[in-house]
Amino acid sequence: MSSIPELKTNEDFFADGFRQAGIAGGEAAVAALIAGGFLAPKVWFTAQQAANYICISEQTLARYVSEKTAPESVKVGNGRRFHRDALDTWIRNGGVNAFVKSVQS
Repeated sequence: MSSIPELKTNEDFFADGFRQAGIAGGEAAVAALIAGGFLAPKVWFTAQQAANYICISEQTLARYVSEKTAPESVKVGNGRRFHRDALDTWIRNGGVNAFVKSVQS
């Protein structure tokens, strides 16, 4: 089974870089970059990234999209983009299980 790469926020990415380079105060530098609006967490995901983020396979996410039980997404070219807020809301509301229960009611 292939390992799924962990998604890192920009903040984690830069903080890790500062730590690996041995730069003191790396967290403070990252905080300053965020406060200045230069770093922001990733908010749009490809289908593969979204599937990894919500811990399902890309094929399962594609099935949910075709069944209209997936988190909200935007079609871009031949692919889809999922917003982090939509993914988080979908999970908080119970994911696909919440949709199935609402249809059965």
